Amino acid sequence: MEKVGKEFWSLDQNKFSFVFFYLLILFLPTQLGKHFFPPFSFAYGLRIDYLSPTLYLTDVLILLIFIFSAKDVLTILIRRYKKILLYFLLFIIFLLTGVMVSKNPQVGVLGIFKIVEYVFLGTFFYLNFNKLNKKILSILLFTGIFFESILSLVQYLNKGSFQGLLYFLGERSFNQQTPGIANASINNELILRPYATFSHPNILAGYLLLSTVFLLSFKNTINKYLIKIILIITTVGIFISFSRIVIIAWLLFIVVYFLISIGKKYKNPKLNTSFLGKELVISLVLIIFLLTMFSNTILIERFTLFSFSDESIVQRLSLTSSSINMIIKNPVFGVGVNNFLNNLEPSFNSPLLIQPVHNIFLLALSQVGIVGFIVFMYLFIKSFVRTFTLKDNKFIKISLLFSICFIGLFDHYFLTIQQGQILFTIIISYLLLKPLKN
Repeated sequence: MEKVGKEFWSLDQNKFSFVFFYLLILFLPTQLGKHFFPPFSFAYGLRIDYLSPTLYLTDVLILLIFIFSAKDVLTILIRRYKKILLYFLLFIIFLLTGVMVSKNPQVGVLGIFKIVEYVFLGTFFYLNFNKLNKKILSILLFTGIFFESILSLVQYLNKGSFQGLLYFLGERSFNQQTPGIANASINNELILRPYATFSHPNILAGYLLLSTVFLLSFKNTINKYLIKIILIITTVGIFISFSRIVIIAWLLFIVVYFLISIGKKYKNPKLNTSFLGKELVISLVLIIFLLTMFSNTILIERFTLFSFSDESIVQRLSLTSSSINMIIKNPVFGVGVNNFLNNLEPSFNSPLLIQPVHNIFLLALSQVGIVGFIVFMYLFIKSFVRTFTLKDNKFIKISLLFSICFIGLFDHYFLTIQQGQILFTIIISYLLLKPLKN
């Protein structure tokens, strides 16, 4: 009787951890949280959000996943991955050593706690992926993508936020005149870039791209017409975000995705004219419609008016130069986890200037040195190797890996913003999955 009771409790624990993981996927785009500003969250006398300890709703959900699954996860790690667990502990000791000699040890220790949090989340997803309900994952991903795309469109048309209940999902109060807001400047005219529930339009665009491609991994679980709907609204959301890098990555993906889809249909021996008269025509009409709709002067000028003298480009180049200097001065341990901002020159003396370098590879190398950077790059190399040993979903996984690397060359939110960090953790864990044995 006691044995049955234990088994039942164990089953309930697994169910609870899965439920909280599903909720995490649903609330991933939100940024509801409580910020704290102790003395170490200031740089050059300025209160900096990047350094602020913050408890997000998504942190609470990860904690609940940990409570209901930690025992099983640790048991599996000790039994099957003892050597990897040892390497990870040594890596944490290495990071702590670097943090102890950094300019801001407190924020560094908090950063290491976040690394442990995300490593646990990634491990949970990796070990339980085959047990997760892919239909539920698809529905939740669809819901998040649809909601964020529609909200971004409404904000774009409204030229500002709505607040109300959306405040509790993380929507900030803003309009075109809000100081520091991300507008697209086209021929001296400010065009509002929507944020949805994210802290920047670029993060919104990155979320839409990666979540949609990830959703296509489970396309067999959803209606094919819903796939077309999600491709359309994702395109709308990405285009009105005016995120150059994500727009380029998305257009490349869409073109190759449809070419591969058409190629697979032609390889099908049962191909008939119904496909040519239905699927192919609909797909081509959708592409032409979207390209026509968004190939307007504003979007074109977003690219053609690009100049290296733009303030944002000059700032990024300055941050890159600072990053390289940090790497040269601190090649082994780096400046310490989360310590990039504290090591910027005094010339970076405003909240708009105090930012991480817009490149996740330079940021990692700056903060954790050569040893930490090798570990970081190992994730990408291992993902690359695993991806090319697959037979199914190879194109989707290649697209995910390419998108993270491409976006990561020009932005930092995969390592610095809660939503980006969780998304990065889940995608990399997915790419590291071993191919199923036949």
